[in-house]
Amino acid sequence: MKALLERYRDLLARDDESFPITLGEGGTPLIHARRLGAEMGLERLHLKFEGMNPTGSFKDRGMV
Repeated sequence: MKALLERYRDLLARDDESFPITLGEGGTPLIHARRLGAEMGLERLHLKFEGMNPTGSFKDRGMV
């Protein structure tokens, strides 16, 4: 399934195909969850913090 913006790419006012369609999503940090990892018996547990996306939602990444 194509992402929403990719599906309607031809309707957008961009002629340059090499120009990526993006909302600035991605690049969200991994947070070292020390206490949660210790509770689970894991030495290293990292969680992806999707709240750093433009709208503060994990849905940003999948939409584009």
